[in-house]
Amino acid sequence: MSINYYLRENPFNHGKKYFARTIKNNQVSEKALLEAMAGKGTSLTPTELRGVLDLLKNTISDLLTKGSQVDLTDFITLSPVVKNSIDDNDKPFNHSNGQINLRCRVSRKLIEKVRTTAVVEQKDNEDKLPKIINIKSGSEKENAIRWPYSTTFKGNNLMPYGRGIKGIEIINQNDDTEQLIISKADLVLDSFTTREISFSISHSIIIPDWLTANLPVYLRVQYTGEKESMTFHSTAKATYWLNAPLETVDNTLSEENKEEVA
Repeated sequence: MSINYYLRENPFNHGKKYFARTIKNNQVSEKALLEAMAGKGTSLTPTELRGVLDLLKNTISDLLTKGSQVDLTDFITLSPVVKNSIDDNDKPFNHSNGQINLRCRVSRKLIEKVRTTAVVEQKDNEDKLPKIINIKSGSEKENAIRWPYSTTFKGNNLMPYGRGIKGIEIINQNDDTEQLIISKADLVLDSFTTREISFSISHSIIIPDWLTANLPVYLRVQYTGEKESMTFHSTAKATYWLNAPLETVDNTLSEENKEEVA
């Protein structure tokens, strides 16, 4: 089995044309790990190995609660960390104003072993990504986002794996550090299908100073990830930001934007 990745187009106007995204191959459960260990030529059975693994976990947990740093040579180092912020230095620690975290440091030797021995393969996964093909604003149908009016974009796989929309990103084409992230709470979704998303942006959002009329921007969709803290993105599409119906801009749909959704 190999470490697999796919290439994704860089939506920004600098750097390399593509960048790699890792594909999660397989999540190994504890049971599968024990079976793999038993297959390494040991005389211990999976049940016996489970006892060893449980003993290891319990011992490490106990040592960490006592403030010890646990070093598994050439593998990982675990250590407890106190985070506390108080006004009076005489006050004892308590969990209402402080917290205990754990720090994990992977050994250089382990990283080097994986780096030099892993088999790495490129896979064609681009078709599975949500891809925006064209963007149209309101009744004018120009390639633009006309706030606060309705915007519609068409594409492929716009509802990937049944994920919900987390928000919309507006990125300055001239400076990709300037980004406006519009959360789902500030969006009114008129339609959300695998081929089309139609939405309008709330009047109440605060527009940053850099987001000026007729500004060329990239738009991409944020989706909910496998975990609450994770985010999954669509491809980015070049468009324009407009914020009043009387504005005009020479941004009619190109032949590429007019192509039918595959």
